[in-house]
Amino acid sequence: MRHGEWTRRLTGEPALQDLLADPCTHAVMRRDGIEMATLLTVISAARSHLRRDLCRLAA
Repeated sequence: MRHGEWTRRLTGEPALQDLLADPCTHAVMRRDGIEMATLLTVISAARSHLRRDLCRLAA
């Protein structure tokens, strides 16, 4: 991998789908007793809450 490719990977935030597919994430979740279904429920609820709040601000 060239330097420019590494630089792009190290800036900003990773996509959620990339984090959820990462084996390290799965290892931490196993260690902490977190199931994927539970995490996805929490993510969905947070998205709905943020979306609702952002819509109120935009109105």
